[in-house]
Order: sequence, then structure tokens, then C-alpha cells
Amino acid sequence: MRWVPAKGRNRIGSMVEGRPDWVLSRQRAWGVPITLFVDRRTGQYLVDAAVNERIVAAVREGGHWYACFFAVPGIAGVALLALLLLANCVRIERVAQDREEAVEAAAGSERDLQGIFQTVTTGVVQVGPDGSILNANPAFCELTGYNRDELLAMNMSELTPPEDLAGDAQIRALFDLQRPTVLRVNKHYRTRFGRLVPVLVTVRVMYSSDGRALYTVGAVQDLRESLQLREAEQVRDRAEAANRAKGEFVARMSHELRTPLNAILGFTQLLDTDSRAPLAAHQRGWLRHAQQAGWHLLAMINDVLDLARVDEGRLVVSVQPVDLAEAIEASACMLEEAAGRRGIVIERSLAPQALSVAADPLRLRQILINLLSNAVKYNRDDGRVRVCSRRTADGCIEIEVSDTGCGIDAGQLDALFQPFNRLGRERSGIEGHGIGLVIARRLAELMGGSLRATSRSGQPGEGACFTLTLPASDFDAALVQASARSTAADLQLSA
Repeated sequence: MRWVPAKGRNRIGSMVEGRPDWVLSRQRAWGVPITLFVDRRTGQYLVDAAVNERIVAAVREGGHWYACFFAVPGIAGVALLALLLLANCVRIERVAQDREEAVEAAAGSERDLQGIFQTVTTGVVQVGPDGSILNANPAFCELTGYNRDELLAMNMSELTPPEDLAGDAQIRALFDLQRPTVLRVNKHYRTRFGRLVPVLVTVRVMYSSDGRALYTVGAVQDLRESLQLREAEQVRDRAEAANRAKGEFVARMSHELRTPLNAILGFTQLLDTDSRAPLAAHQRGWLRHAQQAGWHLLAMINDVLDLARVDEGRLVVSVQPVDLAEAIEASACMLEEAAGRRGIVIERSLAPQALSVAADPLRLRQILINLLSNAVKYNRDDGRVRVCSRRTADGCIEIEVSDTGCGIDAGQLDALFQPFNRLGRERSGIEGHGIGLVIARRLAELMGGSLRATSRSGQPGEGACFTLTLPASDFDAALVQASARSTAADLQLSA
């Protein structure tokens, strides 16, 4: 293909229009097709190289320009039409692909929404303008006790008690609004079994594309657990307030009682030791009774104060290695006189591998004195109190204090560690106020241990047995101290 100058452009055009038969004759004579293209940009003609010279010579010999060419507008129109068709085909294919992707995405969204609808733990229900139930998820079915088919045949008024119908009227009023509105209503649903369930319903109206209200979608939250938690918090707050009030009362009363009581005990001691005006024998007996009553009252005040401090978490223990044999010996010596008057023997039997514990020395002796005192008080004459220790498999030390008294009934063991509960022994004539064991157990827990009681009541030679468990002294003292602080916090909350 090559370019030919466009000489006689107007004549060629007119001759072709007037003499198309010449072109046909040239084609038959030469046996080749003749095609002349006009380049619209340059004004030149493009002819086939094989017939180029023959066309030019034939045109010049004839004195006219005879050729056959395709008009430029026609070629451009066909090309433009082909281009438009191609573009439209591509566009149609892209639109079809986009539509297919949109349909697939919509189906995926529908599956996702259906999965959420079926698995969400909050009840979801669709309700028509007349109150009929159109759909409900499994959580709503579980809440009401009905299955889905039963709910679809019901009206919301069948689930609503009469006192909550006003809330349903507010929900129906949403259909009259022309804008999307979210409404929250506190109400109750009546279940299949007749129980009323408190719920919070969040409702929204769904509209069609032309703005017509179709139905409401309600998210139903079961409030039973929330209300129970709120009630528990209120009970806890009241208990904490009462505990604080009790602590303040005990602190004030202990001061108000101990001050005059110490004065009374001091004057009784002066009367007993006054050599200038000695008392008669019978007067000394009266004075001794007054002193015993005063000391008993002072001990009870101190115990009550200790219990209040433990309950409030204000009692701090200092855990450190303690020689168990020394602590037991010091505690037993304080009870030797009382035990000897009744012929009671205190036996010690400590295991070699259980001779040291991690505890607060002062509080450990306080616990041991309480246990030994009870073992002596509630024992029989000429009885026996046995103190032994052993190491457990988990690395703790158990200190066991047992006696040969009457023991404790199995049904009373649960009430043994209740404050001021002496299990009917208050009529026995034995001194006590019923809070020593309570303090002992809580002190043991503060030190990371425990205190439990067992009894073999009714068996000869077997009475009550108390087991104090404490960490061994080779344990990490920091861990024991942390455990004690955690226990103190738990005791404060439980109190």
C-alpha cells in the first residue's frame, strides 16, 4: 500500500458518481479489484500497490479520473458504529457482571443476616401493623416458651399482660409516623407457663422503597438477670453500709465500755490490796466475783472489737516463720492451772517435719489459746487434751487440738462458727460468749490457712477435734502475705 497525490480530487468524485460502469469494466479487464481510499486527514488517496500504475495510466489515457472509492463519511460512520457496538457490548458485559456480583453479594448478606438472626442471644421479633407476629428468632422462642410455628399464629396481645397494653399502643403508633423512629419500652411478656418475664424492647419501623410502613423489628432483652444483679448490688450496698455502721458502733462502744470497766477493775484491785482497811472474808469473795465478771466482760469487748476489725479489713497480720513448739508451749502454759484443777492433762505430739509455720506469732497464739481453752472448758474431769502436728502432701502444716469431752452433734457443726452462737451451752454454766471460734477461723484465713471442726459425739473417749491448717515456713512469705491480703478482701466483702 502506498500514498498517491490527490490530483483532480473533484473530477474523480464526479466521474465515479457518473460513470460507475468504467470501474466495473476495468476490474473485468485486469482481473483484479480496484479500491481507492481517501485519507481524510491528508486529502490523499490510498490504492493497492499492485494496480497503482495501471490505474494512473488508464485514468490519464481516458482523459478522465475514473476510480471507485468508499466515501469517507461512510467509512467513518461504519467504524464509529462498530466502535459503539463494541463499547456497548463491553458495557453490557460489565453491567451483567456487576449485576451478578451484586446478586451474589446480596445473597451473602442475606445469609449473614440470617445467621445473626438465628444465633444472636437477644430475642428478635417482626410484628405487622395489626400486631400479628411475622417472624421470630430462636432466642425469642426460648424467652416465651413457644416454638416459631406457634408464634407465627399468635398476636402480640396474647403475650402481653393487661397492665402492659399501653406499651403496645405506643409501638403501634410508630406506624403513623413518617420518619424512622426508635422506641424503647419496658414491659413484660407472659410465657407459655404463665410466668411474667421483664424485658426491654427496642422497636424500629421498617419501610418499603416507596415509604410505606411494612412491619416493626423489635430487639427483646431479658431483664431477669440484670434485675437480680441490681438487687444483689443493693443488698451488698446495704450490707456494707450496715457493716460500716456496726464497726463505728463497736469502736465507739468499746471505748465507752472499756474506759469505765478498767476503772471498776482498778478499784476492785485497790480494795483487795488495801492493808489499812482489809475486807472481811465474805467481802473478799464478793469482790472476787466482781473481778471475774469484769475481766470476762473486758475479754468479750476485746473479742467483739477484734471481730469488727477483721470484718472491716482493718486487722493486719504480719506473716513470718514461727517456731510451732514454742507457740504451743506458751499457749498451753496459760491453761495448765485451769486444766490441773480438773485433772486434765495436755499432751503434745509434734512431727519432726512439722515444727515451723508461716504465721503471725501473736495471732497464732490467740488461736491456740482459744482452742485449748475450749478443749479444757468442755472436757470431762480427768480428761485429756492432745495437741499434735503433721505435714500434709501439699506442703502445709496441720495443728490438731482434740479433747475427750462430750463432743458436738453433727447437725450443729455448721452453726459452730456463727457469732454469739454457743449451741445451747450458755445454760451449762461454762463461761463463754460465742465469738472466740469465729475470730479464730477468720484469723486463720487472714494468714492463708483454715480452721475446721469434727466430732465423734457419743463415742467413749472421743470429743471434739479442731484442725488448724497453715502454710509451712519454707513457703514463700510474699506469697503467703499476698494470700492473706486477698482473704482479707474476701472477708470484708462477705461480711
